[in-house]
Amino acid sequence: KNAVVSISASTYTYTGKDIKPTVTVKVGKKKLSTKSYTVSYKNNKNVGKATITVTGKGSYTGKATKSFYIRPKAISTLKATPYSTKIKLSWSKVTGAKGYQVYQYVDGKWTKLANTSETSYTVTELESATTFNFRVRAYAKTGSKYLYSPSYKSINATTTIGKPTSFKISDLKESSLTLSWNEVAKADEYRV
Repeated sequence: KNAVVSISASTYTYTGKDIKPTVTVKVGKKKLSTKSYTVSYKNNKNVGKATITVTGKGSYTGKATKSFYIRPKAISTLKATPYSTKIKLSWSKVTGAKGYQVYQYVDGKWTKLANTSETSYTVTELESATTFNFRVRAYAKTGSKYLYSPSYKSINATTTIGKPTSFKISDLKESSLTLSWNEVAKADEYRV
């Protein structure tokens, strides 16, 4: 009979150390003792695909392999720098990540804004003096399989109020003048 190799999970999160999942080997319904085989690991430290090879000992011969994946860790810090009509998001680099996905909460759901290999992204064309919700996650790719960090890092940020533009001076008199400017959206008052 052929041996069946199983592990507790098919995906693990990068730790910077070798990842060695516990292996269970069965022949039929019989669980073999760890004395009946040896286990070796390959590519089991970095983000990507890792392989376990189980080699029979004694009366058990042959080899069996099992693969598992190592995904990037979650982003540890996310910062927002607000302007009047844009917000710059920046985050910590994640070891092994090939890129980052940036999402914004719009109309009751998360909408992907971008995939980027950079550790910052600027969201533009935003309304001033408004709060927006964002989240970012890291990802890697091995073959055709995407490996996503176990969680998102989220942040709320509020755009600043705009600045008055197109200043004009009119009705210039000896002791007075009239100032005018373009209206700023959501401004409650102006200080001169």
